[in-house]
Amino acid sequence: MGPTCALKRNPCIELSDSAQMPGNMACNSGQGGKCIPTLGSDYYACRCGPRWTRSVLHELDNCLALKDQCSSVVCIRGDCISSPDGTKAYCLCPEEAFGERCEHLRGDWAQWSSWSTCSPACGHGILRQRERVRSCLGEQCSGGAGGRQIETCKGNLPCPDELMILGLGLEALAPQDGAYTNAKPNRELQQKFTYRKRRYRLFTSLMKLLIAFLIIFAVVAATILPLYVLLY
Repeated sequence: MGPTCALKRNPCIELSDSAQMPGNMACNSGQGGKCIPTLGSDYYACRCGPRWTRSVLHELDNCLALKDQCSSVVCIRGDCISSPDGTKAYCLCPEEAFGERCEHLRGDWAQWSSWSTCSPACGHGILRQRERVRSCLGEQCSGGAGGRQIETCKGNLPCPDELMILGLGLEALAPQDGAYTNAKPNRELQQKFTYRKRRYRLFTSLMKLLIAFLIIFAVVAATILPLYVLLY
């Protein structure tokens, strides 16, 4: 090529087949692409700009296909839109959806949290409960079980001090999986506790009677004493 044909042909400028586009055009050099020639031949390689890639519609190397970032982005709901420079993709969500991939619905409930521990922690014959919560993924949620659930804890779990009253050992606090199902009440301890409880009740009753007697005596004395003073 050249005026005297002394230069080797540059495939980025000219190919032997004039029907084929030269490398600079195929590599889209006007949009940041670069043609790397093999002089004296029809072979070249393209280094594409950031927005462009090879088109499968052309046999030779090229940068004629505009990159579509949406090809690698999945929008659960809505449509994918590429940025003007072709480097980013966004999901355009409908009004009822939100999230990076439109994966959430407004007014939809999140997953339940784990169950809390039972409250109170122990107590013979006491109703024990636990709860779990979930948040609203939108401005307002309705329907379903709401944002809070409460359930009754199964099993009766006495506190350590109550075990003494019931005549059981600390093994009664263990999970009832069969390992301690043979635990038996301590009859002697129960009898001692019953005896002490009766004594306490008797003492309490006597004290109440004594206090009532003292109150009555004080009232009577306060009434009679002024009359006695007036008469004598």
